Amino acid sequence: MMKTFHTPCRYPSIHPRPRRAAGVFALPLTVVVAWAAGGCQKQQEIPPMTVTTVTAYGQTLDADATPQQVAFVLMRSLRDDVEAAQAHDRKAQREAFRTTFALAACSMIDERLAETYARPVADSDASEPIVMKERVYEIVNHWAPIVAYYVGSFPRDFEQAADRMRVVKIGPDDGTAMVLYPVQHDPDQAAHGEPVLLEIELVKESATDGPQRFWRVARVAFRGPMPTVVGPTESPVPATNAP
Repeated sequence: MMKTFHTPCRYPSIHPRPRRAAGVFALPLTVVVAWAAGGCQKQQEIPPMTVTTVTAYGQTLDADATPQQVAFVLMRSLRDDVEAAQAHDRKAQREAFRTTFALAACSMIDERLAETYARPVADSDASEPIVMKERVYEIVNHWAPIVAYYVGSFPRDFEQAADRMRVVKIGPDDGTAMVLYPVQHDPDQAAHGEPVLLEIELVKESATDGPQRFWRVARVAFRGPMPTVVGPTESPVPATNAP
């Protein structure tokens, strides 16, 4: 069952890793104004926090899906969210957000929030604690505004996106990965300026039903300026300047 959560705007007041937020670049005023006009002043539905197969943008994100596939679908849903907000299409924006939320590593996000802010976890007897849902929603709801300035360089084709992605595996159990993708504000401009890397952190989360584990998104941020190419795919160590 859906729950509605009234939010005054798409810019939440809490962040999972405050020290990492320094890598997020300020949005131009025009983007902020467009976002405020398109994404605020509404009651937002909070979808269920389930870990199951997601099918979107030609990709089936089941237990066999790769970090690249999940990152691609996330980039598409965030781009659609931003463009729908700018077009004042609230229905399309809600649909895009539902896809984004379905890809969120809700358990990891809430664990980090509880750790960082020393907030007690809600009653463990509740299947979907309201407090947990609201604070996870705040984080995921912030991802589209974070990337809004660069969505023009988010590709609509998976092969094109995968060709430019670099994956960094972290941890001995292969349960965490970083997908790095070079972005820019205007992909058609001749001088691209200092390259910026979109950083999507993914973790393996247990399925709501069954023994499978799915790649899900725990964090969206930026690194920059950085080289466009960050070394070979499946590099065993993170790039320099890692948070």
